[in-house]
Amino acid sequence: MHFPNCGTRVSVGRAEWTEVLKRIALFNLQPEELAKMVSLASPGPEWNGYCGPLRIRVRLPSGPLGQAEPLVVTGVAGAGDFVYVRYLSDGRISLGYDHWGVGGAESQPLSGLRDGREVELVICFGGLMPPKGAKIFAANANLAALRDRVIVSVDGRLVLSTTMPSHASAPAAIVVGCNPIGGSTTTEAFRGGILSLNSEPVGAVLRMLEAAVPER
Repeated sequence: MHFPNCGTRVSVGRAEWTEVLKRIALFNLQPEELAKMVSLASPGPEWNGYCGPLRIRVRLPSGPLGQAEPLVVTGVAGAGDFVYVRYLSDGRISLGYDHWGVGGAESQPLSGLRDGREVELVICFGGLMPPKGAKIFAANANLAALRDRVIVSVDGRLVLSTTMPSHASAPAAIVVGCNPIGGSTTTEAFRGGILSLNSEPVGAVLRMLEAAVPER
């Protein structure tokens, strides 16, 4: 599949998450190629191809004041969701979520994370999960509760936690570092480096919520 100005995604067979990580380690993949890998990965068969919460290590660049760049995008034009980084004054950033047609929320300004700093993000929202009504939610009430939550942490610190819906999204429409659906919330691509990509266990996300006081 080709996305305008986002490069060409590689064609690979369906793979388990551990195999995806091996491939990422072997090849210098572009963000759009990572997106294809995400769409082929799953924490387990009961997820029906969805990746669930993600742990992403990135290198953050400096950026024009007020500009937002995509970190994770799901869905299609008119029915998509965006987790993004926004560049603020004085070298600060904020991390935000936008639900197409509704709006969203942003973290408080964060200092000391730009100009090549490497940070580890955990990102969890409904677009990374099976749609409402999926069997996996009937068997796990805690997981069902996360379907309508947006959670972002930076180096283990919870910076955004809010209740917001997400549009239903196919596994192949989960994109890392690129905005192929034309939303005006962000630019077309994240200019920083995507250093690693992994699945984050749901239990770890729930423990983080229990232990931390969220910042919005």
